[in-house]
Amino acid sequence: MNTKTVRNLLGIGLPVATLTVGLIPYLANRSELPSRVAAHFTTSGAADGSLSLTAMLIVTGVLWFVGSAICAAVAFGRFTMDDYTPPVAAFGGAFVAALGAVLLLHTSIEQRGVADWQLVSVGWATILLILLASLGVGTIGAALGQRLPFVAAVADDDIALTMELSPGQHVVWVKTMTQRWVAVLMLRRRNVI
Repeated sequence: MNTKTVRNLLGIGLPVATLTVGLIPYLANRSELPSRVAAHFTTSGAADGSLSLTAMLIVTGVLWFVGSAICAAVAFGRFTMDDYTPPVAAFGGAFVAALGAVLLLHTSIEQRGVADWQLVSVGWATILLILLASLGVGTIGAALGQRLPFVAAVADDDIALTMELSPGQHVVWVKTMTQRWVAVLMLRRRNVI
């Protein structure tokens, strides 16, 4: 997969996919949702807080927007960063964007046709499923972020190399940079460290 494809998948494809997953069911079911939807639950799963439909859309939209903005910044930004920053930032952005979308999806499906938000309950399996879906999308974001080239941060004590060139001369600097955290994870899996 080339860099342009990775950038487009992370910066455009992933945000559009998460938006579609959350927004289409919401729009399709909006007329069947109560005027206030359950938005907070006790540890036993009973609803103990609610939001208006507009507020729910705003809250989940802000989550989606912030996460998508992080994904786009990682994909299209030209920041100086360490080699582990793109996958970590892409994971965080994709996780937050997916969390907003999945929460809106869950609200749209589970609260459709409910007369009162106080009648809604949520089980631990549902919460686990929401988190696992968000973690899955975050992992996809990290995998894409890992494939991006990055501009390495230069330490203050590093010396910038300069070279005088005659007209028509060209110089190519080649340096292999690796993603350290992936190597550490692979070594841990093989019980090396």
